[in-house]
Amino acid sequence: MLSGGTTAGIPGCLGDATGALAAAGKKNFRLIGYLPTRLADGTFVHPSYEEKHSVGNDFLPEQVLANWADILGSGVAPADVLVLGFGGGKLAAVEYHIALGLGAAVGIVAGTGGSADALIADPLWTRLANLRVLPLDAATLRAFVIPPDHAFEEKVLEEMARSFHEQYVVNSPGRLPDNMKPWEKLSETFRIANREQAHYSVEILRAAGFDVRKADGPIVPFESFTGEDIELMARLEHGRWNVERLRNGWCYGTPRNDAKKLHDCLVPWEKLPAEIRRYDEEAVRKFPEILAKAGLEVTRPAKA
Repeated sequence: MLSGGTTAGIPGCLGDATGALAAAGKKNFRLIGYLPTRLADGTFVHPSYEEKHSVGNDFLPEQVLANWADILGSGVAPADVLVLGFGGGKLAAVEYHIALGLGAAVGIVAGTGGSADALIADPLWTRLANLRVLPLDAATLRAFVIPPDHAFEEKVLEEMARSFHEQYVVNSPGRLPDNMKPWEKLSETFRIANREQAHYSVEILRAAGFDVRKADGPIVPFESFTGEDIELMARLEHGRWNVERLRNGWCYGTPRNDAKKLHDCLVPWEKLPAEIRRYDEEAVRKFPEILAKAGLEVTRPAKA
């Protein structure tokens, strides 16, 4: 994780969060800071940064160029780099533009002001496929930075994806738009959505505190989720869906227009209508049943 290395602003937030994760034994990354050789009065280096690179005598694009030189020099492809941007001034604008130009996946959080909102308003930059305009929603930001880490066999993933689609159709009587067609006639954009939903289900369950593991014998049916479990996982599922749609070229727009890839549900969970939330809630209820197709068992860890 690369940032500014100081106690101020976003670098300070990252430093605080890293310290809290380290104290809880949950930190699994290195935090690296790029900052000037001399700091102005009242500016301090954050102690949670394990590695610090001093570049230049002031906060300038030199630091941004230096961290990209190190990334590229390490053999990391720009396409494998995620840049998450909140607000910011002129230096942040440089950071966003360089990352976009090099081909990194750049997530800019809408409504955070400064150079973030200025970039979103610029029609030249918003045409780039690697720019994701993210709603200000915790579950969406989580899905942007945390990829699924469970590998499924292709055949199993396809079967799970079909099951999610069938469940969606059952819960949508009387509607027959393109995303409601039988699997065999479903367009690839909606098949991708179902595959990614299946792929990310393990990550959502684990984030909600459940264990997911390969069953040693016959799968024990999962008892039930609480209302609190359902709401948390539905929020996470909607955040995942937001990122999946954005990554596949969709953007917010009203009214919805599938041909132009405009969707009116690319919003934070709180702004989602109750009838739309229900689809996410029904989907996460089916996680244990659908994961059983892959021989996976969902359990609730015993609490001390």
